[in-house]
Amino acid sequence: MVISSNPPTATPNTLNTATGATASGRTNSDSTAVDALAGGGDVQDASLTDSPDATFNNFLSSLADASSAGQTQAGYLKSAHRALHRMEKLATEAQDPNLSPSDRARVSQEFSKLQDYLNGVSQKSSDGTPVFSAAPTQAVDGANGNTVSTGGVDLAGNPVYAAALSSNLSLDNATDAQAAATAVGQALQQVGQDQSRLGNFQSQVGAASDQTLAARDAAQSSASTISSAGAAQQAVAFLYNWILGNPTDAIGAQANVQPQTAAALLAA
Repeated sequence: MVISSNPPTATPNTLNTATGATASGRTNSDSTAVDALAGGGDVQDASLTDSPDATFNNFLSSLADASSAGQTQAGYLKSAHRALHRMEKLATEAQDPNLSPSDRARVSQEFSKLQDYLNGVSQKSSDGTPVFSAAPTQAVDGANGNTVSTGGVDLAGNPVYAAALSSNLSLDNATDAQAAATAVGQALQQVGQDQSRLGNFQSQVGAASDQTLAARDAAQSSASTISSAGAAQQAVAFLYNWILGNPTDAIGAQANVQPQTAAALLAA
C-alpha cells in the first residue's frame, strides 16, 4: 500500500521519556515509516514482506527441467518404437524359409543398421547429461512437497532392450529370425510401457506446476496483505508518537483516535 501524505511539522521539544519520542515527535523505530511517508513511498516491515517468489520459482524451474527431460526421452522413445517396429517386420520376413539369399542379406543389413541406430539413441545426452539412465527423472511439487518421478528409462542397461540390440541376434535363417522377432517384440512392449510412464509423468508434472503456481499466488496475496497491515501499523505508530510528543493539549487528545486511524489506513 502506498501512502502519499507528508508528516506534519512538530514543534521542537525535548525527548519524551514516557514514549521514547525524539524532538521531532517520533521514535527511532518510526524512522522507516517517516522516511516513506515523507517520500510518498511504501511503508513496509522487511520481516513481514519477504517475497515467496524465489522459493516457488525454484520449484517451478525444477518442474520445468523435469518436464523438458521427460519430453526429450519421449521423443527418442517414439523414434525407438518406429525402429523396433521395423525390425520386427524384418525379423518376421526373415522367417520365410524360401527367402532368397539376396533378400535375406538385404533384411539382415537393414536390421543391423537399425540396431546401430538404437544403440546410438541409447547413448544420447543433453547438456552433458545422459538422456536415458537407470536414475529417475524427478522433481518436487512446491505446493505439497511430493516428489514426481518417472522411474528410470534405460535403453542401454535394461535387459529387454539389450537383448533386442545384441549383436548376437541374426536373421541368417528362419530359426534365428524367429528368436530375433521374439526379442524385438519384447522390446516393443517395454517401449510401450516406458512411453505410458512418461505420459503419466508429464501429466503429474503439469498438475504439480499448476498447484505450485496456485500456492505461489496465494503466498503472494498473503504477503501483500501482511505488508499492507505492517504499513498501516507503522504509519499509525508514527502519528501516535508525534501526537504524544507535541505539547499542544488539543493535539495530545487526538492520540486516542489510533484505532480509527489504523482502520482507515487498512481500508485505503
